[in-house]
Amino acid sequence: MQISRYYYHSNRNTFIATFIKRQDIINIYIDYVGNEQVLKLVITEDRLKNIPSLWLCYIVSILLTKDTNNNECVIFIKKNWKNLYITDYYEKQEIDISNIDDVLSREDDIESIIEDINNYSLINEKILHNILENKLNQIDKVLIKCELNVEKIRALNKIVPENFPKDLYNILYINTLYAIN
Repeated sequence: MQISRYYYHSNRNTFIATFIKRQDIINIYIDYVGNEQVLKLVITEDRLKNIPSLWLCYIVSILLTKDTNNNECVIFIKKNWKNLYITDYYEKQEIDISNIDDVLSREDDIESIIEDINNYSLINEKILHNILENKLNQIDKVLIKCELNVEKIRALNKIVPENFPKDLYNILYINTLYAIN
């Protein structure tokens, strides 16, 4: 199960979209804070891709949720604050997973909810660009560590003779990897 949440906060319009994905079916809960009704959609991922504003919201929710592969009722998210910035910290959010459904929403229900969603400016391009840039920087750092690991292992393999005892080689190998991190 994959759980993510997109939280857009402003003084007048707070929008919270929670996505709970199980296999190809996604349960989407949309809460306009101040409105007593929480909208619910149950759609396939392919259908979600045909709703650009909600698809973008889904992608951003994944990027702003610390660990989406979580079967617990608690996740940690960053918030979009008035489309000015994304919070620097992760905030704990409790998720109710008791209402997960496998029955797909009717097309009429989907269309009426899409109209509501399109009335909200969910995320501006500058914020999205910053989110993507931060994620790419994180990926770069991980790749650099991987490249260092590969180089150290290659160097170790050049230094150690072929008839070197396997157990001692494994100790050197593990210590080399830990020295990088």
